[in-house]
Amino acid sequence: MEQLSAMHVQTCRLPDLRRSTFVLSMRSQLAATQHIPETDRKRSFLWMLPLGCAVLALRSHSQPEQVPFSQRNRMLRRPRANVASPTGRTGKRKRPHFPLTPSNPNVHATPGRTQEASSLRDSMKTCRRPHQLLKFFEEIRNAGALEASIFGSAMLRCGQGRWWDQLVYIYSMHRELGVSLRCIENNILLHALASCLKCRRTSVEAMEIRKQEALKLARCAWGCPPPTTVVDFNCGLSSALRLCARIGSDAYAWADELWEWSEQQPLQKTYVTYAARMYLCEQRGQDAAVADLLTQTMLQRLSPDEVVLGGLLEGAAASFNWRRADEIWHLLVESHQVEANFLGYTAYAKAHLLAGRPQVSVEIVDKMLARDNCRMDYKLAVEYLQALLLVCHSSLAEADIQRLTAFLEQGATIIAQESAQSGKEQWQALASQASRMMADSGSVKFQDLLVTMNARELSIMKDWQSCRAGSGYLEDGMSENAGALDHHHPTRGRTYLVSVSNLL
Repeated sequence: MEQLSAMHVQTCRLPDLRRSTFVLSMRSQLAATQHIPETDRKRSFLWMLPLGCAVLALRSHSQPEQVPFSQRNRMLRRPRANVASPTGRTGKRKRPHFPLTPSNPNVHATPGRTQEASSLRDSMKTCRRPHQLLKFFEEIRNAGALEASIFGSAMLRCGQGRWWDQLVYIYSMHRELGVSLRCIENNILLHALASCLKCRRTSVEAMEIRKQEALKLARCAWGCPPPTTVVDFNCGLSSALRLCARIGSDAYAWADELWEWSEQQPLQKTYVTYAARMYLCEQRGQDAAVADLLTQTMLQRLSPDEVVLGGLLEGAAASFNWRRADEIWHLLVESHQVEANFLGYTAYAKAHLLAGRPQVSVEIVDKMLARDNCRMDYKLAVEYLQALLLVCHSSLAEADIQRLTAFLEQGATIIAQESAQSGKEQWQALASQASRMMADSGSVKFQDLLVTMNARELSIMKDWQSCRAGSGYLEDGMSENAGALDHHHPTRGRTYLVSVSNLL
């Protein structure tokens, strides 16, 4: 049986229609096996602790082992109350609920999604390169085995890999080939479009063009067919709102249209959908709308949770408004006792880092690590080292240098055990700058210390000048002087949040 399992794993690495069909014929035998190597099963068990939430609730129609590391890690941290069905569990070792969308074919029958094509979908999700995916897609097409679910799996993989050109091509083929897509495939498209708008390798000009095309594709796909179930309704609406947030101001009008339409529908919204809308309003600086949504959900006995907390903190981070982040944290965590989890803490720390307050970011992470149910993953280790490096550069205090030195040893273990290649490269770059600074602080330029994307590209620190080592520029309030809040009043949101707190 172990040989059959190994044969299945090897087959999926090199997707070929003939081999996939062979695996399909062996499904009854393979069903009893574990499809994940033992080392990955152990990691999956570790990833389930602590359970928490995604900052923006992501949806997937895949099992944990079919999702990229970072996305999988976020999704496995959600509370189970936000998950629609207990899929993603196999064997005696109970793995956590994974998809937000029910995908049990015995319960949720979906047109255009046959059990016979299951292994083809699985193999497509393991493609490592875009050309490999297209080749496999064409092989299935030539064999006359295309169905709607194949398009869904292909678009899902394009979103995970941020393969924009391939995503647009595959979606366009469904009309040419006369394959009707259902709500599940259109919802996958919305999610994949949003993922492709995060590609770091795309220039600013090209990304703006991509955003406009994504908006056109999304509007074309929306409502064809219209959602008729609570699941399709909430999956589609939350995915569309998330896409609008990624596109920005050009999509705000469509987001408002969608929300007005949703208010006229008889289908009940879930908190995941409300959280997506709150994030969009927070991103737009619409504090009154956020307060109204919080009030509306509480009147429906939907208490704020980790999903809402993370989304609002991300919105505050995007506007460099650390005061707003503090207000949100105080209202939801301290006043309403929302249980902040790993991603809530990291979103809070990110809000202060982007606003040029790495010393506060370090304090927030330290508080999180003091809890028994929170552990540091490789991404947090990199961001924490980035913040520590800036704190140490500002003060050059012996205590800060000792803390930096200690974490370089501690974090290196985390990076060696589970980091992706990008994490290893960023860690090495930060460690190199730390060594240079401790050897000769005057030889290190401030801009060279900004290594992670959050610090180098997204934070207000990218525009800071004259930050000399040991000058205490963080204590001098550089984030205030740099105009982090010029376009946001320091008390933004306070009146609205106070009014909401009266309901709690």
